[in-house]
Amino acid sequence: MNRREWLLAAASLVLLAAALVRIAAPERPPLRALSVGSFEVREADVPPGQTVTLEAHWSPPSDVYVMGWNPWFGLPPGAVFDAELMVYQRDAKATVFVTGQRGAGTGALDVWRHENLPAGTGYLVRKGQPLTLRYRVENGGPALFATRGATALLYFVTAEGN
Repeated sequence: MNRREWLLAAASLVLLAAALVRIAAPERPPLRALSVGSFEVREADVPPGQTVTLEAHWSPPSDVYVMGWNPWFGLPPGAVFDAELMVYQRDAKATVFVTGQRGAGTGALDVWRHENLPAGTGYLVRKGQPLTLRYRVENGGPALFATRGATALLYFVTAEGN
């Protein structure tokens, strides 16, 4: 064999090895698109010394894994309050996410949070079993105030294939 034949044989072996590795290596699973669902609770009056609880519901389009959320609630200037925002599943009696804020503000309060479940996990929500957003506000001050409402974005992927 001459030098040219040795080079062709070596190149053929490299190509054959690359083809075998490509065939034998497991295929990487496709990335799932992250979808967004939302809740919205309108504003409400909160009399002094009273607690107001408002709820909104979200039903998934199919079986999904909830991966995270981004809640927001607002309170007016000067409010003395104890506020809580919670996402839970009534049928399963399970709390998925919760956040709260307590205080007395001199200016308007906007509370933003962002929270994800640990990598590789998610909360399974079956189609037809809605999640509920509960917004609870307690007025600890002497004056009536109106909440500025609450919203929450849910980040989810379909359960099929995961």
